[in-house]
Amino acid sequence: MTVAIIQMITGAIGSLGFALIAHIRVKHLAVATLGGFLCWMLFLPGYTLTQSVFLPNLFATMAVYTWSEIMARTQKAPVTVFLVPGILPLLPGSFLYYTMQALMAGEMELFEHFAVTTASVTLGISCGIVGASVIFSYFIKTVARIRLIRSALKKRNPPK
Repeated sequence: MTVAIIQMITGAIGSLGFALIAHIRVKHLAVATLGGFLCWMLFLPGYTLTQSVFLPNLFATMAVYTWSEIMARTQKAPVTVFLVPGILPLLPGSFLYYTMQALMAGEMELFEHFAVTTASVTLGISCGIVGASVIFSYFIKTVARIRLIRSALKKRNPPK
């Protein structure tokens, strides 16, 4: 449990560091940092349960995308201000490094293993962003339609 908490805090610190390097406004730093914490907090149990990297990355990315959309609307900022630092802990930097190292060493079995893992992580992140984007878009459109219908009904039947 202590290791997991340290990992979540480290994910948040990594997100904060990236947010600082990317010159994100000071008023958005806390929310961007919290996104990285949330991301790793959701990834860890999924990875522990499945021992797979695709599904935990997919669901953690979808959650962080949803978080980023909500925070972008409440904080009046672009979604990417919160999304990019939020998914930073998921990026497959070490897997990519080990993939290239195995390729350069000529260890093809190890290269194949790390290449598939890197591709799975990357695919999970990209599918999570696309999937959550589509779902969120349909949700926003549905809410807008409901509001439009309600306003039309109020105009038709004004209260007495």
